Amino acid sequence: PSTILHDIAIHGTTTAVAMCPANRLLAVAVVSNFTTVITIYDIHNPSFSAVAVLKGHADMVHSLCFSLSADFLASGSADKTAKIWNLTNLPLFVRSSEDELIACVATYSHGFSVYGAVFVGNALVVGGYDTRLHVWRVPDIGSDGKAQFDESPLLQTVQHSTAFFTFLKITDNNKLWAIDSTHQFMLWRAELDEGSYAGSLQLRRKLECPGATTADIRGNVAVVSCPTEHCILIVDTNAFLATHRIATGKRSSF
Repeated sequence: PSTILHDIAIHGTTTAVAMCPANRLLAVAVVSNFTTVITIYDIHNPSFSAVAVLKGHADMVHSLCFSLSADFLASGSADKTAKIWNLTNLPLFVRSSEDELIACVATYSHGFSVYGAVFVGNALVVGGYDTRLHVWRVPDIGSDGKAQFDESPLLQTVQHSTAFFTFLKITDNNKLWAIDSTHQFMLWRAELDEGSYAGSLQLRRKLECPGATTADIRGNVAVVSCPTEHCILIVDTNAFLATHRIATGKRSSF
């Protein structure tokens, strides 16, 4: 049986959540009174205490993603930016623009709303209301805690048909799962060299999933939510075929 371990009181509308790879931290983005706040909770603490409060986005956050080491958090927003936050010195509470300069080590501006921002090796892949994926360099952090870019932060842009991206998720550090505006569920692969992005991001497989909006991937199985079709699709990610269709009887999402 399922057991509720803890309730967290949220004052506003939750727009994105993410758990770090070690299941130690939980990040929650909330909009309240036209203000966007990202709060990070220590879920190993019995009281689920907040260890970071991050402010800086001017509009709702659509996407949150921890780096594999959990040293960084990436956020993608409707304010047309993706940000990287430095979590190496928790607790961290951003109360002013000066605090933000310390906590936010990189801001990548785009000409579109960002719906997904995920770490791939030492790079950040960003997708949104645009037909391209943008691959950005994750900065090194100097002894003063500030970001250092030895070269241009933009590594690559990858064109994808005429559809824009609505969802991104990373697994195994180099498998990039995506859904676009035509409801294609896709697998992209990034070439890594000893954990570093090697300059290649290629589309490997795709499957039409009418109404698809989000997906959760575990091993060789993907669970694709299709709310307008009132169903959930179970996808074998080896064969890249939908093996089961589960009717929900109402709008499904997770």
